[in-house]
Amino acid sequence: MPKDGFLTVNGLRIHYIDFRGEGRPIVAIHGIASAGMVWRDLRGALGRRVVATDLRGHGDSQWSPDGTYGSADAAADIAGVIAKLDLGEVDVVGHSWGGLIAISLADRLGAQVRRLVVVDIPPSSAQKPDEVAPRQVQFDTWEAALEAERKRSPRGSDAAIANLADRTYRPAEGGGFVKKIDPVFLRRWDFRTEDHWGTLARLAQPTLIVKGAGSPTVPDDVAQRMAEALPNGRWVAVSDTGHAVHVENPSGFIAEVKPFLEG
Repeated sequence: MPKDGFLTVNGLRIHYIDFRGEGRPIVAIHGIASAGMVWRDLRGALGRRVVATDLRGHGDSQWSPDGTYGSADAAADIAGVIAKLDLGEVDVVGHSWGGLIAISLADRLGAQVRRLVVVDIPPSSAQKPDEVAPRQVQFDTWEAALEAERKRSPRGSDAAIANLADRTYRPAEGGGFVKKIDPVFLRRWDFRTEDHWGTLARLAQPTLIVKGAGSPTVPDDVAQRMAEALPNGRWVAVSDTGHAVHVENPSGFIAEVKPFLEG
């Protein structure tokens, strides 16, 4: 059974889930408006120990009191969790904003990160930080919350959508349900000011770039450039999925990631 716990790192109370298992740990990093539990099935599919946090400002982790939500800040939190849990050498998988955090973490920890998987995120963005699409975060019924999550991951199974909603919503004051996320993320995504192209060139560990074949987030030419920028990188496209590759086509995702991490 997974173990939920809390650790204080960088002055914040960070929630983590240890899915247990054997072998070198995999540290899995979710994206904006998600939570660590989204990686629940990764442990069984890969046959390895998986540890995931709720990022600062998400799920059951503490919100940053001053709204500090850069990729390096989140990476520092995860580095603290890795140290306090004494995980040693790890593989790292990050989706969306979590992919940029994973890049920052690999740069920070160096050889302690053995292999890196970056899922459906480019190293830089042409969009401004405050160009955030409106997102409804409060619903009158649980069914309405589930439907909102399904629209974001239309190919996801009912079980996957329910699992995600269960860890990312809480009862709202006065009734209904509200997303467990700092409202800062509804107005601003600071990672859009960042440029990680130079960081890619410094990463020595083997790195796999994964994109959803139906996702516009990372065009093929950008995925190719990312692979070429890396000293030891390649890229793959997973079919039958949009942005949330691990939710919408978990078997296709695992088919690419498992042999890479076992290499």
